[in-house]
Amino acid sequence: MVSIKTISHSVACLLCGVQAGPTVKLGNGMTVLGRTSPIAPSVAEFMGIPYAKPPVGFILNSGTAHLNQLMSNDVVYSNFSFVAEGLGCGNQPNAASELACMKKVPAEKLENFVATYEDSGDSPSITFAPMVDEKLVFGNYTDRAARGALSTLPALITHNAQEGLFIAPYSVDGPDPEIADGLSRTFFWCPTYKTTKERLAAGRVTHRAFYNGNFTNISPRPWMGAWHGSDLPLAFGTHADFRGNSTALEIETSHAIQDAYVAFVKDPVNGLNEMGWAAYTAPPRCCSDVCREQHSGRLPLLGYHRIHMRSHGASVSRK
Repeated sequence: MVSIKTISHSVACLLCGVQAGPTVKLGNGMTVLGRTSPIAPSVAEFMGIPYAKPPVGFILNSGTAHLNQLMSNDVVYSNFSFVAEGLGCGNQPNAASELACMKKVPAEKLENFVATYEDSGDSPSITFAPMVDEKLVFGNYTDRAARGALSTLPALITHNAQEGLFIAPYSVDGPDPEIADGLSRTFFWCPTYKTTKERLAAGRVTHRAFYNGNFTNISPRPWMGAWHGSDLPLAFGTHADFRGNSTALEIETSHAIQDAYVAFVKDPVNGLNEMGWAAYTAPPRCCSDVCREQHSGRLPLLGYHRIHMRSHGASVSRK
């Protein structure tokens, strides 16, 4: 059996078949939650992992297998050897010796070396990311989906309104909105669109959600809005652990998101439908339509809450 921990740090398993609360009994399956990293949804959707107990569904949170911008092209592993040389593990007789030496280096020294080099602005930049190996990470997901090499399980795919803020050039007044939206489109919205289109063409049950929450204790600056990851405190109920107490609307929204997640985990095929959230059936004609869909209301918010950003806070309405 392949351990999920060895595949990606961003893959988490929601183990069902345990008590989730005093009155909530979950099902007897497992839902795999993949967050941001392209390897997580790749494993979830395209790998025939021999799970001890097969999963029943997938949640692709702000990232799908088409997030290939985060892949590494370092096919000769030069980044690893560069760091090894800087930490006294260079000039080894072979790769195995180099690796053995690096395993003895404390994690703090590794982190400090990489951070110091990257902060220096020296070129080329060094990155450590998934690489195409045609085993865990594949070079052409569209082709694999067309050939049916795609999981048959239902999926819930989510993304946020201001995904690209964290990779846009920083300004105290907020990154340039056009640049941030362009990054959101390239890294998140368009990959989500491509995955949705391929899943629908293959007849796979697919639910979509778009998060546009703007709560002060999570997004303290007025321009932050629904930045990448800002939905997680609501999904996991930790929103009050940041910068002050949560508002009544924030608590209500958190409960709605959790209700939706639990419904999907309990029954990925029918759970959300029974809550009035129908499976997605009509993708936009092209990627550029995704943004227009979000603001026209065609994509449901997690938990059916539509949160509108306003100058004096947020309002919510039920669908």
